[in-house]
Amino acid sequence: MGAIDLVVQVVGPDGAMVAASPRMADAPPMLRGSRPPPGGSRAGTVDGLQVDPLDTFRVGVWRRGIDRKVAIVRDAYTMLNAEAQARRGEVMELIVIALIALEILLALVRH
Repeated sequence: MGAIDLVVQVVGPDGAMVAASPRMADAPPMLRGSRPPPGGSRAGTVDGLQVDPLDTFRVGVWRRGIDRKVAIVRDAYTMLNAEAQARRGEVMELIVIALIALEILLALVRH
C-alpha cells in the first residue's frame, strides 16, 4: 500500500488555480490545474479516493475548539467585568455616604 501525498491548492474566486504546494509537479494529472465543481467544493481525488481538505485538516474540529475557547474567555471576561462594576458601585456608594456625612458635619459646625 503506497503513501498518499497531500497536495494543497489555492483556488481563486473564478475557479482558477492561484497557488499550489511545492510538489504540484508530482501531483497526479487529475489534480494539476483542476477547478472546483460549480457547487464550490474544494474536494479532489487522490489515488481514486475523494479527498476534502477541510476534512483532512479537521477544520470542523479545530473551529469547534476555537469557538469553545472563545466562549470560555468571553464568560471569564463577563464575570470579571461584573465583579469590577460591583466594586466601582461600592466605592461610589461609600463616596456618596462620606460626602453626605461631610455636608452634615459642615452644617453642624456652621450653626
